[in-house]
Amino acid sequence: MKNYLKFAILLFGISLILTSCEKDTPFTNEKLTNDFVEYEITEEDILKIRELEFNPFALRLISQKNRYGINEKYYIIEEDIMISYNQVDEMISSKKTNKQQNSKSKHYHSNNIVNNIQTLTVRGVNQGNGALTNAQQTALSGAIQKYNELNIGLDFVLTFGAEDNSLDINAIQVVGPAGGRADFPFNGNPGPIARIFTGTNGSNANVLRHIWIHELGHTLGLRHTDWFSLQSCGLNQSEGINSTQEPNANGANHIPGTPTGYDVTSVMLACFNNSVLGKFNSRDIIALEYLYSLPQGASLICGTTSETYTLDNDGSSVTWQTPSYLNILSSNNTSITVQPNSSNINGPGYVRAITSSGTVQKEFWIGKRYVDWVNFSNGIGEDGYFCSSNNGNEYVISPKIKGNTYQYRLLSFPSLSVLYTSTTTSSNSGTINYTPSPGWYVFEARITNACGTSDWIGWEVEYVDCTNGGGGHGDQGEG
Repeated sequence: MKNYLKFAILLFGISLILTSCEKDTPFTNEKLTNDFVEYEITEEDILKIRELEFNPFALRLISQKNRYGINEKYYIIEEDIMISYNQVDEMISSKKTNKQQNSKSKHYHSNNIVNNIQTLTVRGVNQGNGALTNAQQTALSGAIQKYNELNIGLDFVLTFGAEDNSLDINAIQVVGPAGGRADFPFNGNPGPIARIFTGTNGSNANVLRHIWIHELGHTLGLRHTDWFSLQSCGLNQSEGINSTQEPNANGANHIPGTPTGYDVTSVMLACFNNSVLGKFNSRDIIALEYLYSLPQGASLICGTTSETYTLDNDGSSVTWQTPSYLNILSSNNTSITVQPNSSNINGPGYVRAITSSGTVQKEFWIGKRYVDWVNFSNGIGEDGYFCSSNNGNEYVISPKIKGNTYQYRLLSFPSLSVLYTSTTTSSNSGTINYTPSPGWYVFEARITNACGTSDWIGWEVEYVDCTNGGGGHGDQGEG
């Protein structure tokens, strides 16, 4: 049986709690109990749910204690989405207001996603009711690492201990089949609880990490990538119905740059199996970088060209910072224009935006790109020197940058006569196509980018007769 996890693109409007669980299983609340009261569904209830573009099939209305111990009514929609009874009317009102103001999807994003540029605190609960297993804790750490590797305006800090409602997100274990469930954002804050079900016990590490990445995605406002078909679940039905009369006015607006069709490897598909890898695909990353963007602009500045960097921060007050060799030509709360103060600058640069929510920065390169270091290896499986008696001498030039080209040459030592020069290639690594006699030589490399070609930078390297073993030396490393 497949495991059911619900993906998000975005539900736009007032807050809701989006849950992820296996179909045809009883509802479970935040704790390890099944204590709830169920009410009869009326025609008015059905009309409300249809107004929000959801499928009213199998609609339920229940009452249970919320995280603060207060009884509250919830709709259970499409068997695995929870929305507070009171919030439904607010969502309908918000939808109508947004429709009147603007039918473009960008207008709605801030309603049900997390405020950008901030550090989110996550508590992995390992004590008391809802405690995670050791395997679930390890997987949660891996999921947080995956999020922190993204180039977005959110940072995540993970701690383990007792449940702490003062933190942004609590990750807990609850009774249920393989899968999980998570709350949706509210008032710019992430969904406060991400849950993993007891049915995941025994799952492999990739599956557990996949579940946490998926559920944390819900707390940030993501909806299932296959919400329109649930194809990953073997179905052909929509979680919500798009209205042709109201473009982008429903709760499943397309994120620019991502597929509109079925994305077979997305971590946010509605259902998963045991072969998942527990990581984002390139389209998942595009979606998160779109929603939680850093300052946007060029990754390379040549000479004294001016460049403008923009920040999507809802117009909040921003203080900009740059290194001393970058002049600020103009700036406001959403953009900054900078210019290098000399055409001879070759090195890293940045623009840093300081807001009341936190600090983010865009890093880029100015001028020609120089080689940082080179790694040498040989045909007998050792590093740091070459073999004159074996094929398989290889090099790796760092950094590897898309769009740059690389070239190397070999010089005699100490006369520094050029013995061999390679052709220019887009690859930063390869096999040495020249094998001299044993002795010391100089390996030089250079990089060409849109600003020009760097100077040669060299490292001494020894060629050794490896017939009876190795033992050579080289000064590979930083130039």
